[in-house]
Amino acid sequence: MKDIRELHVFGDSIGKGVVWSQEHQRYRISKLGCVRQLSAYAPYPVYNHSVMGATAKQCLQDFDPSFIRPGVACAFEFGGNDCDLDWESVSLDPKAHHEPKVPLKVYKDCLTRLVDLTRSRGGLPILVTPLPLNGERYCRWVSRRLDPARILEYLGEPEEMARWQERWAHATLEVALKENVFLVDLRDAMLCTRQFSSLYCPDGIHPNERGQEYLFRALVRSCYDPADRPVSA
Repeated sequence: MKDIRELHVFGDSIGKGVVWSQEHQRYRISKLGCVRQLSAYAPYPVYNHSVMGATAKQCLQDFDPSFIRPGVACAFEFGGNDCDLDWESVSLDPKAHHEPKVPLKVYKDCLTRLVDLTRSRGGLPILVTPLPLNGERYCRWVSRRLDPARILEYLGEPEEMARWQERWAHATLEVALKENVFLVDLRDAMLCTRQFSSLYCPDGIHPNERGQEYLFRALVRSCYDPADRPVSA
């Protein structure tokens, strides 16, 4: 990507570099986070505005484009929390319909608006696909303090949540194609490795430190290879 003078990353816990600490049994921010490593590698300043649990809707609500000018790039990495369900409600009533935090149409509208706001001030918008889930681990994780049988009743099988989440990744690609936006497909980077399971924390959502290192290398290949071009319809 040429002519960038600074990069601002807006994302969730993946961009924040959050990993699960087995030793302390809690989440922590890794010093090996992919965006942190990118900030040391990139030939321009990188500002990380990622927040654990963030959605595209929340980003749009809080987004102030006043800092954007020509030469400023804004990368938007969402989808993982947007598609999530209220698992306690699912456990209480697995036969009911349960809406995600940010429905698919709203998610696409939010991404499109973020792209428009960035471009309106001469900036370069970048979209990042949400990472795939490790469905079996994720199902066990969200069920650990609830009723696993009732959650499985709702899902049908553990991998159903991974297929559900994939729709938000497809939506990100749709917006990139429609708006002719540079796309960083970290989802594909994770899917194409045979090390997939070894790169994830026990929750099936967050990459572990090896996974963050892998994502950093994928970012370098995607963003600093001159053969890469913006996605176009």
